[in-house]
Amino acid sequence: MGVRQWARRGTRAVASGVFSLPLHIARHPLPAWERPAGLRTRLGFALACAFVFAGCAKPDPLTPPQQLISPYASTPAEPIWAVVPLLNESGTTAVDEFAISDTLSATITQTRGLRSLPLNRTLDAMRAMEMARPETPADLDRLARALGADGLLVGSITAYDPF
Repeated sequence: MGVRQWARRGTRAVASGVFSLPLHIARHPLPAWERPAGLRTRLGFALACAFVFAGCAKPDPLTPPQQLISPYASTPAEPIWAVVPLLNESGTTAVDEFAISDTLSATITQTRGLRSLPLNRTLDAMRAMEMARPETPADLDRLARALGADGLLVGSITAYDPF
């Protein structure tokens, strides 16, 4: 199949006549690598250079944190309480003081703005200090300092109805 040029219409067509292009597009006097760059080509090259040089910019240096903060540290808005096991003064032996004290500690934890240490930490600190039960305000101060608590909840069970 040959290609022939129609000078009158300014097009060239394949011998079958199905394909035709305008003459100024179909034939350029220079090969593609020797043609002058157009505006879009220059703009694309400038954008590519800008992205390359922007990507190679020196990042800001990393600085270590000024103050380390423990995720378990208490803030002034969120005090930490510790529950001392409740004393059974109800007159019945069916009361489980530790279960009720642990439930009280869990209930404090569910309250917004308050945190409570688990009951077993209080019991461990009392055993380490060889304290069966805090008797004086000085004992309470020592126990609170040993636990790192802002306050201690001390109480007793005076009435118990299991039903």
